[in-house]
Amino acid sequence: MNRLIILGVLAGSALTAGCAALGTPVGVAELGSGMPAPALWTPEEVAARVSGKPGATPEAVRARLAAGDAHVAERRWAAAREEYLAAASLLRADGTFAGPALRRLANSYYFQGRHLEAAAVLDTLAAEAALFGELSAEAEALFGAALLYNRSGRPAEARERVIRLQRLLTSPFLPETLKDQLVPRLVVR
Repeated sequence: MNRLIILGVLAGSALTAGCAALGTPVGVAELGSGMPAPALWTPEEVAARVSGKPGATPEAVRARLAAGDAHVAERRWAAAREEYLAAASLLRADGTFAGPALRRLANSYYFQGRHLEAAAVLDTLAAEAALFGELSAEAEALFGAALLYNRSGRPAEARERVIRLQRLLTSPFLPETLKDQLVPRLVVR
């Protein structure tokens, strides 16, 4: 059994500000070879998630995101989440990657101390990023989810995300600068 220590937080990630005061190591997960591969979506599931319908204008999405940000500044978490969910729905209806809205949604849970909910949103973000070929967003979301599952005492869930992240880090299409940020934070012992 190997031990994975997640060191620090990815610079510029959704969790950086909230975790800046944390020391390292931030989390620990046990890695074993008996883990099944993460489930892949069927073509039908992909089609259901990516809509080609014309929908939201960027102005409507920006307005929802700005309203959510204003609620966050006032610590009105539920109202912020409603705005971020609405922005995500508008983006999805337009067939557009909902990453900016999902990242903010994860932040709203994180800053309220609801780490498992934040991790679940990051899982959704990673899955949607994979659909849209947004490798950097997928890697950052997997890292954040692994960190949060680890901190919440869920090493099995953290391990699954780390395994996916390690596979993704082998991609020649993932920017080297991002790999350089992530790889040193994943230490296997």
